[in-house]
Amino acid sequence: MKEILEKLFESNKNSKFVKSSQDIENIFNKMFVISPFKVLQKQIKEVITGKEIIFGLEETSSGFIFTSDFFIIVGGSKGLIKYDYFFLPKIETRQKTLIKNGSYLLDGKEIIPLGTKSEEFFKIFDEIKLKISEVGVEEVNVKTQSRSTEHTLIGTLTNIGKRGEEEWEVEKIVISKLQENFQIDVVKLDTLELLLKENQKTIINNENGKEYLHKIIRVKNYLQNLESLIDNKFKETKSGIFYSKENLRTFIRETRNLNKIHGSIFSITLLMVNELIEENFLDFYSHYELLDNLGIFNSNYEDQVLMKLTSIEDKLDSINSKLRYMNILQTYNTYQLHKIKINTSK
Repeated sequence: MKEILEKLFESNKNSKFVKSSQDIENIFNKMFVISPFKVLQKQIKEVITGKEIIFGLEETSSGFIFTSDFFIIVGGSKGLIKYDYFFLPKIETRQKTLIKNGSYLLDGKEIIPLGTKSEEFFKIFDEIKLKISEVGVEEVNVKTQSRSTEHTLIGTLTNIGKRGEEEWEVEKIVISKLQENFQIDVVKLDTLELLLKENQKTIINNENGKEYLHKIIRVKNYLQNLESLIDNKFKETKSGIFYSKENLRTFIRETRNLNKIHGSIFSITLLMVNELIEENFLDFYSHYELLDNLGIFNSNYEDQVLMKLTSIEDKLDSINSKLRYMNILQTYNTYQLHKIKINTSK
């Protein structure tokens, strides 16, 4: 088996999806990296103790780690599953559609989420399955006769590593409480949409108004995509099955960071629209540059939400003082508007 896996690695090692054993070790050691392997590194290390990693196959939501004796399939929030190679050719894939999430399937049942739609990834995965199947079921079965041929879910009570049953019961309670208490407030886009609708003629009449309106609509589309992503992450965080509190806390942190990005960009965009309406071009150009530096005005940016999030978060943090100023300004303007309404009503 090891020789077959080494040949598979050599023939596919230039793919961005294929990770050498050193690549995987580097992922474990990096402080900040978006990776299913990183999220579950503690559990992975428990399972592969004393085993040589031949190579890995990883996309945004899931990954495989291949050793000479078994393989592991990893899903960032769902934990990991250890299988004998007997099962690898039986695993099917279902790509994400408008109505269903992507998933790996075994006997028609979902086991781990699948995020990518890349033909390159599926081509490599199918090649691995084919080569393993060519080893022959009988040969693989000989290796599995000394242990159960049923797959083992790492994190369940029956295979919890060194944690005892009592400790796992405590862990389940903590996970349940974290899910129950997790809440976020996502800014709705109604205010922005109404402002654009009521003032589009005023905006268009400004110099380059049509161009700016088009770019603001592009940001609005980006925010809608991001809002949908936050909603999906929130639902999975609240009702998903997690096998450790660390995994759940990582998911909660990621969801909150997405919401923070969404709120910050919404605030800047709302300010920009008001500044265009009031012809306050000095502040408008300043805020326009903030978003332009994030790359949001790129023509196909809405389709690259997931790929750009880390970069956006870093850049937003770097202008945090300006964002704090904007929030103060928004609060002040709201207060002034409230005073005007009171005076008008007298």
